[in-house]
Formats: sequence, C-alpha cells, structure tokens
Amino acid sequence: MRKLYILTLILLFPVIAMSQSNPIALIKNAGSVTSDIICDFVQQRHTIAINKVDTLEGTLYFSATDRMLMHYTNPLSDLLVINGDQFYMVSGKRKNLFNLAQNATMRSLAHLLLNSMHGDVEAIATETGAKIEYTSDAQYHIFTLTKTKREVKGYRRVVLKYAKTDLLLHYMLLEEHSGNYNTYTLTNHTLQTPSPDKYLIPKK
Repeated sequence: MRKLYILTLILLFPVIAMSQSNPIALIKNAGSVTSDIICDFVQQRHTIAINKVDTLEGTLYFSATDRMLMHYTNPLSDLLVINGDQFYMVSGKRKNLFNLAQNATMRSLAHLLLNSMHGDVEAIATETGAKIEYTSDAQYHIFTLTKTKREVKGYRRVVLKYAKTDLLLHYMLLEEHSGNYNTYTLTNHTLQTPSPDKYLIPKK
C-alpha cells in the first residue's frame, strides 16, 4: 500500500507543478490519475424546520470507471450503489432502483457524486448551471458551487473540500432549496481496488 501511495505521488508531481496557479485544474488532474478509493464517511442530515440532525456512517467505495458504493453501517440496512445506468438506493424499508438513462434528476445526482470523487468541479458546474467560487485554508482547497438560476430541482449550493495533502475529496455539503442540507466527511482514504462484486445491484 505504501508503494502504491508513493507511486501515485510521483505521478502527481508534474501535475501539481503545472497546476498550482489553477486549483480547478490541479484537483481535476489529480483525480485523473487516481483510480480507486476506499474511505470511511460520516453523513449528517440536517432538517431545518424541526431543528433535527441525523448522523449516519459507513464505508465508501469508488471506482474511476464511474462506479460507487456507499455501504452504511449505521443504520446497517441503508445502501447506495451507482453502476452504469443503474442507481440503487435503500433507506430503511424503502428500496428504489432508477434507470439513469430515463431519469434526469437521478442522473444529475449520480454525476454530482461521481464527479465530486473524480475532482471534476467544472463538470458539476456545467451540468447544474452553477457558478464556482474558490477559497482555501491551511488544509483544504474549497469550492463553492451556487446555482445561478432560481429553480427547485437539484441542490442550491454544493461545497467541496479537497485536502492539500492528498488532493482527495474530504468534505461535501449538499444544500437543498428548502434549506435542508447533508454533509459528508470522508476519512481514512486508501488507494486500492475493491472487488467488482462490490458494485453489483442486489437482486430483488
């Protein structure tokens, strides 16, 4: 694992040197040489009207071939899988399977999640009609994407934080037009390839 991480840093070095003045390109180029990621996540779901915060957690698996699995360990039954044109979600007793070729709303959400992991901030902004604002602090490159049109579909604001140490996504905020929002904190990243079976859609 250490050898793989060192090799990745070697591949990233010329990319970083060329992109320091353009943080959007820096993150995108770093993502282009990162194939597969496994990390832990903590999701906090904020419901403004009743001042409620639900905390969920689990493990995230991501493949550069546009596959993604969020396996929840709390609550244990929840699941999210993106694989090709299929988007499968389990929340409690509710199970939903969407065909992304036929469902524009879920297709946009899938692209948002995948491109966030890819580090392709511009692709997100283009598809959602958002403007990009960049800031940074000692730890993170921070991108805030705000929709320029008033509409109720999708998210009003998205915040993405990529660590300066590894240029991977460590934080995401998705704010709805109602004011409700979800945050995702990603930790313990490892660059390894999960079994392809991880992304299989469970049979009914």
